[in-house]
Amino acid sequence: MSEKPLKVLAGEQARELSDDDVAAYLREHPDFYSHHPELLEVLEVGHGVKGGVSLLEKQIEGLRLKNKRLEDSVLRLINTAKVNEKLSLALHRLALDLLGSFAGGSGVTSRCRVICCVESACRHIAPHDFEDVKVVLRWFCGFAGDCEAVSVIDPNDQRISGLVKRLFATGRPDCGHFNAAQRVLLFPDPREEVKSAVVAPLKAPGSDVGIGLLVLASRDPDRFAPGKGTMFLVQMTRLIESAFAVERDS
Repeated sequence: MSEKPLKVLAGEQARELSDDDVAAYLREHPDFYSHHPELLEVLEVGHGVKGGVSLLEKQIEGLRLKNKRLEDSVLRLINTAKVNEKLSLALHRLALDLLGSFAGGSGVTSRCRVICCVESACRHIAPHDFEDVKVVLRWFCGFAGDCEAVSVIDPNDQRISGLVKRLFATGRPDCGHFNAAQRVLLFPDPREEVKSAVVAPLKAPGSDVGIGLLVLASRDPDRFAPGKGTMFLVQMTRLIESAFAVERDS
């Protein structure tokens, strides 16, 4: 007990609360510590005191539970740090690949060449950093023009126009499980067993003109579930968009 006695009100008069008062209260309310378990962490009971073992056991049990929660939190932080490290390395590799594609160029770079360089750089990401993720680029037909060997879609196609409008209105990626019509356009190969995906809008550098969609897809239905963080994908789109700053008319 504290050396300084507490004061309580009894009717109209204040009186000091003694050790006996506390002991009497605890005897009348044996479940007191069940309602106030936080007090068990600060109580001091000697081993020689009768009844001390059960109290110590409760204290130890409480500390074990707290330790387990702290351990779980640390493990979550460690796992998050590992994922963030992978994402950072992936962005670094993409940046290096894009820089290498245009290094030593003549300054005259066609749009088709930029698109091909971007696609090649993006294909290197998943195998190195995300075994269960497929990186897909879908260029708008009005932007890709006559570029061969690239996948194009019509943003005005009614099967996907709603999704495209929403993406470019918010400027943010969209995670989730897309409907069958949308999946056909984004993943025309039936062998691609896509269970979840995240789609981000691609814009021309320094403008709001849409040029295509960047898609990360997985066979894991929870990999890109709604509510997942998308900062990595936003940074990835910025790198891809900046690559078109080197585009010149050939």
